[in-house]
Amino acid sequence: MIDIVNAFHREYQEAILMTGHFIKRYTDLDNYAKIDRITAYRRQNMISRLYSWTLATVQIAIKLLFKYSKGYDLFLVSNPPIAVFLPLLFKKKYSLLIYDIYPDILIKHHVLKENSIISKWWNSVNLQVFNKASNIFTISEGMADCLTKYTDRNNIKVIPNWTNSSFLKPLAKEGNPFAQEHHLDDKFIVLYSGNMGISHHIETIVELATAMKNDRDVLFVLIGEGVQKAEIESMVIRDKLNNCVLLPYQKPEMLPFSLSSADIGVVTLDQETSSLSVPSKVYSLMAVGAIILCIGNNNSELGRIINTYNIGSVFDKDSINEMRTFILNTKNNKEINRQYSLNSRKASFDFTQENALLYVNNYK
Repeated sequence: MIDIVNAFHREYQEAILMTGHFIKRYTDLDNYAKIDRITAYRRQNMISRLYSWTLATVQIAIKLLFKYSKGYDLFLVSNPPIAVFLPLLFKKKYSLLIYDIYPDILIKHHVLKENSIISKWWNSVNLQVFNKASNIFTISEGMADCLTKYTDRNNIKVIPNWTNSSFLKPLAKEGNPFAQEHHLDDKFIVLYSGNMGISHHIETIVELATAMKNDRDVLFVLIGEGVQKAEIESMVIRDKLNNCVLLPYQKPEMLPFSLSSADIGVVTLDQETSSLSVPSKVYSLMAVGAIILCIGNNNSELGRIINTYNIGSVFDKDSINEMRTFILNTKNNKEINRQYSLNSRKASFDFTQENALLYVNNYK
């Protein structure tokens, strides 16, 4: 978001970034932009999510009413998801950036029923809001196809996510402070870093670690927090998994070191939502030259990226033996390992900060 806000400095004299959580990784926010705080997103459970979504949306509405009533375009991102209702209340030019499609995700996860009053009303609001938007942006062709239930495909502009391949880059474990601190330098590291939510199949990674208990040179490192964390910790203790290390979220400045410790980076997405969202972590893993093991749908946008660039492989969540074979083949065959890693790093240069300028160039 910092890259996107900075890109608009070419055309605008002032910008306001409303956010509940601001973390700088590699770029400073330009001075022309100001941060206006709203409540932070709370992921603990569905009740806390709904509470933070609602409160944040109300806060945005109040700010738009009293602080930013004139002279500002709206650029709404799909979290909080109910913020897309705001154009119904204000006569402003507005654009949408859709990272996740609602209520579709809630329906897929059985939080809402497809024929419920709430789902039908939300769908009708989407039809109205999407078709009056000045711009609709999303991050993949698959997601654009899903959005055609709400608007014409010609109204949707696809701009892939990106990372900074100078901030994130390959680094040998011998010179990596994260690897040194956690004694990873003599192991083949299978890393998961990110949210441990209901759609992330973290339990599958632990099942894979259980199947590889006797493959002593392979170490699974799981970094993150989320509603599944307690269950994952219980599984590790119950199965006495000495090959599985659980760590909390790391400080932003540690990210280049934690990610580059990975020989294989795990990216997960359940079958139901694989066409509705794309994990941005895949671009970061590519930047550090990690090989990608995807637990998800081979026909998803994520699967297309992995197969197009030949940077790893995609597996169904039940294919534990196949995943184990992939890990061992990659570990034991230096040429395969090297080629996957080179492909991954090279692919990252197709997803750079230059993509942020596409928002400005395609803005109308």
